Formats: sequence, structure tokens, C-alpha cells
Amino acid sequence: MPDAEVPEHRLSNPQDDRVLAYQAVSRLAVAGLIFGIVAAVAFIHPLLWTVPAAGILVAGLALWLIGRDAPALIGRKAAVAGLVLSIFCGVAAASGWSAYRGMIRGEARRFTEAWFQFLRDNEPHKAHQLTLHPRYRLPLNDSLSASYEEGSDPRSELENYVSRPEIRTLLALGPKAQVRYYDTEGQTSSEGRESVYQVYAVTYDEAGGKKTFFIGMALDRFLLEETGRAAWRILHTDGGIRPDALGGTKEETPLAAP
Repeated sequence: MPDAEVPEHRLSNPQDDRVLAYQAVSRLAVAGLIFGIVAAVAFIHPLLWTVPAAGILVAGLALWLIGRDAPALIGRKAAVAGLVLSIFCGVAAASGWSAYRGMIRGEARRFTEAWFQFLRDNEPHKAHQLTLHPRYRLPLNDSLSASYEEGSDPRSELENYVSRPEIRTLLALGPKAQVRYYDTEGQTSSEGRESVYQVYAVTYDEAGGKKTFFIGMALDRFLLEETGRAAWRILHTDGGIRPDALGGTKEETPLAAP
């Protein structure tokens, strides 16, 4: 009976470059992958955008070193994965934050335009309500004027409110005032509260020509705990200002009602 054939085992050629060469894994590639995995924290707050930024830097450097030192250095797939994740999270977080801030500015504009419209329609009591905290704000309907009866506290507050130069000027102009959004000069977020400072240009005809002055509006947006809904409030107005784009000053200049 013939002897069973014994399989032949061959050892690798000790001169084979694949055996002789030591291939080290790039530590930077591993670090880049880790940065890419945790880059999702960038969606929490803009300060954390530094995480995907660091991931892009580390992963990019790793790819450069691997390309320079190949085949002694490996880890290209990890570096590429970290780079892609960091770029995606960084771009998505920045885009989302920019879209959110744009939404806030849009809401502020609509709220402020309602305020201007009330003054244009000679309804200063409704404009005054927009300066109150929503929790104490009365319904903006036809019965609101009864709350401002002569001798009442709301009437006294309203008289002080309409004594402001920009309010008197807008009431005097009425429908002749052409109001347009000019710029957002400030926007901050803090503990669920959004603060916006916007500038509006008011143009009207005078002596055959057009005259323009600017009004600054400071607004707050916050969540009402009892309803869970967001609400806006006009904190204060600055009449007769010069916008930052035109040299800038928040000091009021006299406004004379035409």
C-alpha cells in the first residue's frame, strides 16, 4: 500500500520584501478616525466645531505622511474615514447653525414688522403690548383699547411710551412711512434665549424729496415654560441712529415729526 502523500510546507523566502518590511500603523490615522467618530458633537454648539476641524487637520496630515512613507506606514483607510466623517459633521453643523440663525432673524423681522404696522395704523396700544412680557400681554383685539382707559396704569404707561421721539414720529407719519429691513447688527444665544438687534430704515416724502432715518430694535426670543412655545418681546427701540455699516453710533439724534 503506497505511503500517504505528506503535504509540502514551504517557508516564506526570507528575502521577500513583504516579510522583511515592517509596516507600522500610523498613529495619526487612528487619531484622525477617533476625531471623525466624535465629530458629531459639533452639532451641540459652535465652540465644538474645533473637533471636526482638528479631525480634518490630523487625518489630512496622516494621509500625507502615509503617502510619503509608504509602504512602511499604513492606515490610509482609517485616515480617509476620519477625514470624511470630520468634513461631513463640520459642514453639516455649520450649515444647520447658519440656517437656524437665519430662521431666528426671519422671525424677528416678522414680529418687528407687525410693530411698525400697528404704529402705521395708529394703534400704539397694540405696539406697546409687544414690549410686554408675553405672560402679561393682553389679546390684540378690538377690546384692547378698553384696557387703556383714562387714568389707568396702562394708559400712563402708554403715554410715556408714545412720548419717545421715534414713536411720535412714526405715529405722525402714519401710512406715509415706508419701512424696510436694513441689517442685523447683533445676534446671540444663551441658555435657550435668543437676542437680536436689527436696524430698519424709515423713508418718507418731505418737500418734494425723500428723507430717511434709522431705528434700532432690540428683541428677545424665549420659551414659555407653561406652553412650551417660543415668544418674542421688543426690549427697546433706538431712534435716529446711524447703522454700523454707515459708521455706526447707538446715540439717538433728535427726530422731529413731520
